[in-house]
Amino acid sequence: KLSEDGLITDAIFAQFYKDARDYFRPRSKWLTEQELKQKGISSEIIDHLVSTIDEEDNACRAALEKSKRLTDVDYETFRRKVGSHLQRRGFSSSLIKQALNKAWEDRKRPSEGPSQSCPH
Repeated sequence: KLSEDGLITDAIFAQFYKDARDYFRPRSKWLTEQELKQKGISSEIIDHLVSTIDEEDNACRAALEKSKRLTDVDYETFRRKVGSHLQRRGFSSSLIKQALNKAWEDRKRPSEGPSQSCPH
């Protein structure tokens, strides 16, 4: 009924889905693309939406969020847990390394509050 009335289209749904994922559970362009394909969204819509994703920011935010739950761990445990978390979210190894470094540095400064290490 919503489609028939023009209130929701694949483009509107895909934009909402991407925005919600970016905000609540940041992930890579690749994983977002795969999820939208599974939902039957056309390649043209997917290509346009995926081009708007800031992977560096998403990786950084996902790393910082995960690191909040890892308070008293050494660097190796931190790297393994946060790194595997980012890997499951589809990020490349270079982005994972960059986000790990930012999250570890941010974690070492708890009294100063979060740094501006993420682009946004």
